[in-house]
Amino acid sequence: MSERDEAATGRPDDRDPRATREAEEAHGGSMAPGLVDDTGHPVTEPPAPDTAPEPSAMGTPGEDGTGS
Repeated sequence: MSERDEAATGRPDDRDPRATREAEEAHGGSMAPGLVDDTGHPVTEPPAPDTAPEPSAMGTPGEDGTGS
């Protein structure tokens, strides 16, 4: 940890970087790129909406605007 970080927190960071890295990897990595739920399991898709999508000004969802 830098002097600046130590000044901000008021205490030095004496954690072992290797142990920190191992703990991060065990929990999906540092700043894990994927979303995880409350149990730590990866979330692959957003939850489905509770209601059907409403038509937009350009037409119904899935319509490409060609009318065919």
